[in-house]
Amino acid sequence: MDKCFNDLKEFTKNYLQYGEYDTEYIKDQLEKLDKCESLVQILYVIGKGDTLNYLNVIHKEKYLPEQDIADTLFNRWVMLEKFHNMGMSKTKILKLMKMADKSNGYGMPKQVPKVITVYRGVDIDDYKGLSWSRNEAVAEWFAKRHLKVGQCGYFFSGELAREDIIAQFSGRKESEVVCDWKKVQNIQCKKVLKTGDEIYKFRK
Repeated sequence: MDKCFNDLKEFTKNYLQYGEYDTEYIKDQLEKLDKCESLVQILYVIGKGDTLNYLNVIHKEKYLPEQDIADTLFNRWVMLEKFHNMGMSKTKILKLMKMADKSNGYGMPKQVPKVITVYRGVDIDDYKGLSWSRNEAVAEWFAKRHLKVGQCGYFFSGELAREDIIAQFSGRKESEVVCDWKKVQNIQCKKVLKTGDEIYKFRK
């Protein structure tokens, strides 16, 4: 194991010890960290809720080559949620996702029309996110998932050019499209009511 990675593991020990973690949790995670042999394994120790902040810090401090960090972010993307206030700017996320190695075809669109319709569901009136979907039912589920019956979420639709797709993932059956929201054109919004009777076949 090279010095660069050993330095990263030492930094990660400090990151865990001085972060907002429970003492017993830290003890367990430090034991797991000792056995890590890759950045991906370290991210399992850090946990998905802190992944972006951790990657942002090691990127700033240059513990690993930028390409390694970009590739890791790309390959862990579908495991992440709630990108708002998670420690990395949207600008940096887009930069890293664009430069990630996609030579194996994973995460890249296949047989996509020149322009596609994309959808985004959120519980606040704000469409400025990086994750959209080609499936209307998925976006509606995201719009309602944290709501109580009788509350409304926001369902956005728009058009995206094929060349503006940064990545496309089918994991978890979400038909996810990663893009710069500024590239989405003709955005429309409607409110969707949570009734409690919803059935989403894409989740089965």
